[in-house]
Amino acid sequence: MINATGCPDNLSECMIELDKEPVYYCGDIIKGKIHVKILDGHIEITSLRLLLNGHGKINAKGKKDEAVQENVSYLKKSQRLLPKPLEMTTKERLFPFEETLPESLPNSFYCSKGHIQYSVVVVMEYKTNSGVPSMVKAVRGITVLEEVDLNKLPKLYFEQRNEYDQRKFGWFACTGGSIRLNLTIDRTAFVCGEAVTMIGKIENKSDRRIEKVSANLVRTTRFGADADDTPDSSLTDVQEMQEDLLAMYVCEGTVIRIDKKVHVPPVAPSTPTFAMMSKAPNSDRDRFQLRRRSQVGRLSLSSQKSRQSLSSLSPFQRLMAISYSYLIKVRTGGVDIIEIQVPVVIGTKPLAAHRFIDGSSSEEIAHFKMCKQDKAIPLLDGKEKTLCNKAQSKKLYVIANNIRTENLVVNKIIHATEEGSTISDVASLASSFVRKITPAIKISLGRLLSGDAESMWRGLIFLLIAVVAQLCWSVEEPLFFLITYPEKLAYTYQMQPSYSVGVRFPSYSFKKVSLAYAYPPHGCSPLKNKLGPNQVLLLERGRDLFILSKYECSFVDKVIHAEEAGALIALITDSKAGSDEFVDMITDTTQRRAGIPAAYITGASGRRIRDYLLYSDMSTKVLMTIPLNHSTTSLRNIPSKPPWELW
Repeated sequence: MINATGCPDNLSECMIELDKEPVYYCGDIIKGKIHVKILDGHIEITSLRLLLNGHGKINAKGKKDEAVQENVSYLKKSQRLLPKPLEMTTKERLFPFEETLPESLPNSFYCSKGHIQYSVVVVMEYKTNSGVPSMVKAVRGITVLEEVDLNKLPKLYFEQRNEYDQRKFGWFACTGGSIRLNLTIDRTAFVCGEAVTMIGKIENKSDRRIEKVSANLVRTTRFGADADDTPDSSLTDVQEMQEDLLAMYVCEGTVIRIDKKVHVPPVAPSTPTFAMMSKAPNSDRDRFQLRRRSQVGRLSLSSQKSRQSLSSLSPFQRLMAISYSYLIKVRTGGVDIIEIQVPVVIGTKPLAAHRFIDGSSSEEIAHFKMCKQDKAIPLLDGKEKTLCNKAQSKKLYVIANNIRTENLVVNKIIHATEEGSTISDVASLASSFVRKITPAIKISLGRLLSGDAESMWRGLIFLLIAVVAQLCWSVEEPLFFLITYPEKLAYTYQMQPSYSVGVRFPSYSFKKVSLAYAYPPHGCSPLKNKLGPNQVLLLERGRDLFILSKYECSFVDKVIHAEEAGALIALITDSKAGSDEFVDMITDTTQRRAGIPAAYITGASGRRIRDYLLYSDMSTKVLMTIPLNHSTTSLRNIPSKPPWELW
C-alpha cells in the first residue's frame, strides 16, 4: 500500500473480498466486503466509494496497415459506502457492499488486438494518525458473461450435420487414387465441457499414407464498429483453441471408422447475432451438405452485407464479435489436403435435457473415451489389457513381444535342464546371447563350465537369466511421465531415455517433483539455477549463442552440468524446432556418463512447457510424476497423451 502523499502512515491493508468467484452474468448482484487494516493508532475515513468500471479497446492494424483504434465505455457506476466521516480505532474493519450489474453488457474478452475488461474499484480517502490527508485505491477484476441460452436457439442447431469431402490425386481421375472423408456431427450448439460426438469414416484409396485426421476448434474474432455489417473488410483474428485427433496413420487402401467424443474447452461464449437467433430450420441445404473441394466458392460482398447488425440485438455498441467453428483437417505428406469447416455455437446455459439429473452420483467417470473400434491389447498376460489407437498399438506390441520372448527363452533353458539335455544343447541355445554379452560375463561362464555338474547347471541357468535381463534392460524402451499441475499441461508425456548419457531411471516414481527451466538454456556452461531438492531440469538441444565454437556441446555435457546444479533428472528438448520426433542421445568420445537419469522429449511438448515456465506467474510451478510406473498405476487414472504429440 502506497500513500498518495508519500508520507508514512499506519494503514496496512485495503482489500476487496467478493462473496463468490468473480464471474457474473448480466443483471447479477455483486456482493462483497472491503477489508481495512491498520497497524496502530487510528485513522479517520472521510470518504469511501465503490466504482464499477467496464470498457472496451481496440488497438491494431488493418489489412492495409492502417491504424484501428477505438474505445468504448460500457459500465460506469458509483456508490458511496459512508454517509459521513468515520473514525476507525480497531485494527480491522469490514465494510459490506452490494451493487447490481446492468442487464446488457458484452462478454469479457482479451486478445492481442483488443479487450473488454470489467473491474471493481474502491477509493478510500482518509487522514492518518498524524492528521495527514491521503487516498488509497483497491482494484479487483471480474468476468462478465453475456447469456447465450441454448434452449432459445432454433431447432436446426440440434439436428445432425453431415459433411463429405474428397481429394483426388494424379493427372487423371484414376491415376493416384483418392481420399474421402464422411463425418456426422450430432449437433452444432454446446456449452463448455460438453462432448461433441463425431461419427464417420476416412477412406484412403490413394498411394500415400494419411498422417492424421484432426478436429480443431477455431475462434474467429471480428473487430470494429462494423464488425458484423462488413465481415470481409473488418479486422479479424483467427486462433486455434484446441486440436483433437480423430484418426492417425491411415495406410494405403484402408478404411477406418471414426467414433470420437471431443470435449469443448473453457472459452468465451459466442456473440449472440441476429442470424444465430433467427436461423430458419427448414432449409434442406443446411440439413445435409454435399461438399467437394472444387465446388467451394466465395460469397460476394453484396450477399453478406444484407445481414442485420449486432447492434440490433443489444442497446450498446459492440467492438468485437466472437464466433466458433470446428475445422476438420486431413493431413498427408505434411499438407492439409482436406479442410471442412463446421460453424458451432458455444453458449452459457445448456439444454434442459442434457443437464445432469443426479449431481451426487459417485460413479467413476473416465478421463477420456476411446473409439468403439479400438481393441484391447494384451500385455504381460491375458489379465492385463489396455485400450489404444492404431499408432499406439504398434509400440505396445513391440514392448509386449519383447517381454514374451524373454520369458520364452528363460522357460526353454529351464525346461532343457529338467529333461537332462547335454551341455552342448544348452550352449547352442544361448550362443546368440553370448555373442552380445561383455567379456567379463564370458569369463564367468568359462569358470562355471569348469566346475562340477550340479553347480555348473545351476550357475549356467542363473547366468543366462542374468544375461537375458541385461539385454532386456539395455534396450532403451520409451518411458512416460505425468504432469499433474497446471491443468493446461496435465497430460501423459513420452520420453526417450539414454543410458549412455545418464544412469538408469529407478523402478519407482518421483511424485510431486517440480520442473525448472535451465539458465543458460542449452547447458553448455555451468548453470546458474538455484535448485531445491527433488527438481527436474529442462534443457535445450544445441549450443549457447555466446559460446564461440563451431562444435555443439554434447548431451553428456548438458546432463553433467545439470547434475552439478543439483538436478534430480535432466530432460532435453528442442523447443526451437518444435517437432514431434525423438532423438537418440549418445555420449561423446570421452565415454563419460552423468550420475543422474537423462531423457529426451519432443520439441512440441518442450515448447509448451518452456512457454509456461518462462511467461506464466513466477509463483506457479509445474508438478510432475516421473517416471510413470504403469505396473502400480491404474490406466483409468492416467490422463491421455497431449493432442500435439503423435505417439
